[in-house]
Amino acid sequence: GLHMGGETGDRSSPRAMVLLLHGLGRTPVSLRRMARAIEAHGFRTLNLAYPTRTLGLGGLIDFVRGRLQEVERPDDVLPVLHGVGHSLGGVVLRALLADPPPPWRAGRLVTIASPHRGVRLVAPLLRSRAVCRWFGPVLADLAEGHAEPSRPRPLRELRAERLLTMRDLARLADVAPSTIYLTEVGRTT
Repeated sequence: GLHMGGETGDRSSPRAMVLLLHGLGRTPVSLRRMARAIEAHGFRTLNLAYPTRTLGLGGLIDFVRGRLQEVERPDDVLPVLHGVGHSLGGVVLRALLADPPPPWRAGRLVTIASPHRGVRLVAPLLRSRAVCRWFGPVLADLAEGHAEPSRPRPLRELRAERLLTMRDLARLADVAPSTIYLTEVGRTT
């Protein structure tokens, strides 16, 4: 489904929209708490469901683009679209914000544990018909070297060595306009 949040309260100035996309096999419920926290900081949110297990990467990007074109932008929302994506959602958002559908302009992007360069583990999994049926056609697109869509605008990478809080994510909204990737850093003991 489609849930647009942040509609409560009297706001006199336009707000930016944040599109949230969940990961493979998940639903918008997995990002509901994050959506509420983002709304508490004055943004409107769009927590979109999309068919992660039935389409390939290109089909998912087209699906989300089509859903965005169907959304009537409320008067109190700027035509700037920010994105927060978890895992596969970050890969889809990265490609989408490189060329957003009208009337939207690309804003900032935060991806969480997104396999932008693909996943090494996928190649051996592709030999299993059961795994391919379960994860769907997008699995092959996530193989190492396949998931890298065209690079959007300037890139800043933030390496998180601890779990980020909602306050940390809210502070990222104040970073100079650029695309930010949260990259997992292995722990050494």
